[in-house]
Amino acid sequence: MKKPVVTFSRKDPESDLFFVHYMSCTKLGEIAKEIDGFYYFYPEPNSGNFPSSMLRPIADELDRLNKPWAEQVNAQLTITE
Repeated sequence: MKKPVVTFSRKDPESDLFFVHYMSCTKLGEIAKEIDGFYYFYPEPNSGNFPSSMLRPIADELDRLNKPWAEQVNAQLTITE
């Protein structure tokens, strides 16, 4: 089985902080929950540039993490008459 290029690991089971690694060894950055309730990716300083093959899994993970909160926010903002 092919090893994932980009992997995600939680700081600890209760944490809202995830580490993002390339080939499980080079740290690319972190995904953290901000005050607005959404998760964002923060690349490591001076980490260089990223091809789409490395960004796509990060975007997919952000979408997965943010989906429940986005649905809740959108439901509460929906105006019914």
